[in-house]
Amino acid sequence: ADAVADLSPAAAVLAALRLLSGGAFQLFIVAQTEHLLAVGVSPAQRGVLISATGLASALSGLAVKPLMRATGGDREPLPLILACALAVALGRGVALESQSMAVMLAASAGNMLAASVLTNVTSAAVGGVAHKGRSGRLIGLLDAIESASGILVPPIGGGVLPSYAPPAPP
Repeated sequence: ADAVADLSPAAAVLAALRLLSGGAFQLFIVAQTEHLLAVGVSPAQRGVLISATGLASALSGLAVKPLMRATGGDREPLPLILACALAVALGRGVALESQSMAVMLAASAGNMLAASVLTNVTSAAVGGVAHKGRSGRLIGLLDAIESASGILVPPIGGGVLPSYAPPAPP
């Protein structure tokens, strides 16, 4: 509770961003599973998709600092945060509309790269928005919020999204 009371307005925006992006990611995973079943993706193909997405996430750590420097995100992170959010939305939309495995792979890898950069950029922005001496608390709060969305959102998404998705083939 003390960490929440210490939030500056900019820190509250970072916390909301983590909550919304974490929740959106969990909803995407549920929707993607439904989509992959609906288009007949085999378990082996799904494994390739998950592995490629994981690789993109792992490699994103190498891209964060150069990308922040190149875009000025190390001084003013908002444009990079907005660009990443847009890239995530577009990547997820393409991945959920495509029936081509190659397109789903590229969109999912790009989506994961942008989402990972977004997470890293919001973490890097903590130093500029946290009250003096409170950066550690804010980072902990952001991580807790993202973790909580990973626990709470999938059951909600599993109950809500199937009503919007086409039924999986028998």
